[in-house]
Amino acid sequence: MKTIYKYSIPLLAAKFDVDLPVGAMILSFQIQDKVPCIWAMIDKKATIEQRHFRIYGTGWPIEKIPKDLNLHYIGTIQTNGGLVWHLFEIGKNF
Repeated sequence: MKTIYKYSIPLLAAKFDVDLPVGAMILSFQIQDKVPCIWAMIDKKATIEQRHFRIYGTGWPIEKIPKDLNLHYIGTIQTNGGLVWHLFEIGKNF
């Protein structure tokens, strides 16, 4: 049975992993109670896989991204301090 779950995202780690059930579909990237989160539609019975992400702030240099790195845009959030963050998933064929 499909269910929507929430996962916290670290803003200060430029590169990080999240353990998600196989086949999880990321639906949204937002802030809830000052915590950046993604929401994903998952199958709770699926096995867990590690998925890889990068986050960049507006104005950050991103030219160091290898040309063969497959990035998939997830979403953008704004923090109370006026910073804007952009989340990408690495390496899956979308």
